[in-house]
Amino acid sequence: MIAAHAASNGLSNGEANFRRILSLFDEFPNLYADISSLPQLNRLGHLPRLLRNKHLYGRLLYRTDMPIVNSGITSPWFHAYRLLPRSLARALREKNPGTGMWP
Repeated sequence: MIAAHAASNGLSNGEANFRRILSLFDEFPNLYADISSLPQLNRLGHLPRLLRNKHLYGRLLYRTDMPIVNSGITSPWFHAYRLLPRSLARALREKNPGTGMWP
């Protein structure tokens, strides 16, 4: 089972979806979470919060049913400040094989 958007927004039965998914990971060893939407502007903060749970790293997937191009709602630049200057420079030199653009 893959939880879309890593259950980042909203409530389920009065409980925050993010808090709920953390307990579900403990209960269901075959539960995974998709993180492809987490760089979006309306979900800023969710990815760093999720990544604090290092025991989940092997259960986080970058998969999507709808590719989202760089736009006003999603951009890799929203997270560039998190990189060390050397890492950012290296990332900027990379080319996306599909478009020839970064990222």
